[in-house]
Amino acid sequence: MIKKIFLIIFLNFTLLSCSILKITDILINNVITNKEKVIDIYDTVDKLINTVDYKPGYSINAYKFRNTVFYRYRKKDSKNALVYVHGGAFRVEYIKSAYFKFNERILENTKNSNYEILLVDYKGKKYPSQSIEVNNVVDYALNHYDKIVIMGDSSGGNLILSTLLKRRDENKPLIDGIVLLSPFTDLSNKVKSRVNKFDDDILFGVSWHPRYLNNNPYVSEVKDLTNPYVSPVYGDYYNFPKTLIHYGANEILSDDSILVYNNMIKNRVDARIKGYKNMQHNFQLFNIFKETNDSINKISRFLEEIYNDKRVDDK
Repeated sequence: MIKKIFLIIFLNFTLLSCSILKITDILINNVITNKEKVIDIYDTVDKLINTVDYKPGYSINAYKFRNTVFYRYRKKDSKNALVYVHGGAFRVEYIKSAYFKFNERILENTKNSNYEILLVDYKGKKYPSQSIEVNNVVDYALNHYDKIVIMGDSSGGNLILSTLLKRRDENKPLIDGIVLLSPFTDLSNKVKSRVNKFDDDILFGVSWHPRYLNNNPYVSEVKDLTNPYVSPVYGDYYNFPKTLIHYGANEILSDDSILVYNNMIKNRVDARIKGYKNMQHNFQLFNIFKETNDSINKISRFLEEIYNDKRVDDK
């Protein structure tokens, strides 16, 4: 217990003081030459976050459906569900506590609606195994809940879009809404932001870190990386559910969000997008930016809109 308290205190100290590099310097990109140090901070914080326990007052149960593991996480029982698909470059095989904490913040900020959270704990190592697991949880949710939103970050956003594209093409039922956070939608890496945002990206803009963007082992046996079920940036999004997309304007994955959004608008999908100035990949998971609060507020309003069947202006 003392060790956990120490880790939490150290985590907060690290985030608040950022002793190696000032947050303000990071945001205005005055420290591009020290990107490796920024990565060290993120890796340290990531490890510490994994030690934090689940919040009192929540219930958690592990489920297995069609050999797919997921966690039912909730404050109160509800007929609304949020399916969460975590990121991690298709290689993180467990749910980190950071995702529980992040989802707690969103749920507690969603004042006018209640819902249960289903966190997918996929284990597949090769395409298309992870999409199959996500599809299994979507099927479970459709059989147990009235209204369903699916949300994911990074590679999780890819899995969401590829899964729903395939479901639509097979005339299977879809869900009510989608939330994408910095989705990694182009595994062919042909979008322009891979190059023109490289110097601005403090997370991926280092020589060694994009190794899971190029030659990702999950798709090592895939011949056509422009297949929309592999790289959803090439998909056509007609008849898709209403969608909210948030991304960091400085990340090399910027176009992965923008091009998906543009196609949705072309197909008259109720889609909204916001690129946060000076923000990096998955910034919402780090509670050190005011932009994190803004993103969470917009996500909460979007969820309320769907669960309450009411349009809310995204201001």
